[in-house]
Amino acid sequence: MKNYKYYFLYILLVPLLISCAGRSYSIASEYRNKKISNSSLVIPTIDKINIRQSDNLFEEKELNTIEREYFRLLSENLKDNIKSNSTFTSVNYVELKTKPALETQAFDLDNGEPVHLDVPIKPVELNYSGNMCILFLEGVNLTIAKEQKDTSDPAKHYSVKSTDGSDIKLANAKFYNNYFIFELKYLIYDNTSGKPVSYGIISFKQKYDIQKNVESLIKIAIEKMANNIIKETPFER
Repeated sequence: MKNYKYYFLYILLVPLLISCAGRSYSIASEYRNKKISNSSLVIPTIDKINIRQSDNLFEEKELNTIEREYFRLLSENLKDNIKSNSTFTSVNYVELKTKPALETQAFDLDNGEPVHLDVPIKPVELNYSGNMCILFLEGVNLTIAKEQKDTSDPAKHYSVKSTDGSDIKLANAKFYNNYFIFELKYLIYDNTSGKPVSYGIISFKQKYDIQKNVESLIKIAIEKMANNIIKETPFER
């Protein structure tokens, strides 16, 4: 009976734990439950994407092509995806000719996870007028990995294997799914007041197979990033 009691307690707690675990972002207290419609956004140009893979799924030449494609699409599509989902009057990329003075600050996300982000010590000098926010992206990573399939069908765990003799035996078989895992950290910084607005970690994976177009897969990922970055901020449409 004790086991059943703990089992039902587990059933009740799991949805709560999952919902908390999903909030890998936070909105600064003074910006919560606010709506801001008179601010623009700039995104400093991205100069580095880290790409890695497991088990040599792609040749180096193919990896370089994926990296260039990700870089191109992130540079072209992110601002449009954010603009369509936000109240920002404009969203533009900007090249910071002089890197602003930054200090690393520790933040706690809503799920309790800590994150360290580089924050400007003072408002950044930009050739823009009016209320301005800056979206800083850090640790832009793409990992291509494979994971063993989880199947409840015992027959799918075996393959036919011929022996040196006339016998045919069943051998343990492993089946895998390939995934593109997208990760980055972000900070929306109110450059008018000199304060962080929101911050978080984005990490999600998308299944990949040879029938899928890499470009469309990356486009979907960037759209998800844009939605996550704007979610519950004062700029969400």
